Amino acid sequence: MPHILIYERTSLFTAELQRSFNAIADVQVRWAPHLIDFKSQARFASLVLMHVEELDLKTLDLVQELKEQTSCPWLLLLKDQAPELEWTLRELGADAVLLDTVQKSRLIELVKRMVWQG
Repeated sequence: MPHILIYERTSLFTAELQRSFNAIADVQVRWAPHLIDFKSQARFASLVLMHVEELDLKTLDLVQELKEQTSCPWLLLLKDQAPELEWTLRELGADAVLLDTVQKSRLIELVKRMVWQG
């Protein structure tokens, strides 16, 4: 069963994806608001979505560390202040990078593609 793990402070994107995948019984959407839970669950995920509100060296190290420990695709949602770092994040292991202002329908379609192609 595909398992989408979402790391974000509030459950905004989690709730949206849970509503969208609610009708698909074979997909689990889990919210991990705490870093320790996120780190322990990431290696079991089919897709990791990380909402990056503040992009700093600690966050970059976390992305690289966890990507090395997982084999699933990673999707990063960035606050609009950091779009120029997309290629740096891709080099660290992100499979897709979007601004968090992305249309919900586009995000949902990308997640669906990543879950079933990953």
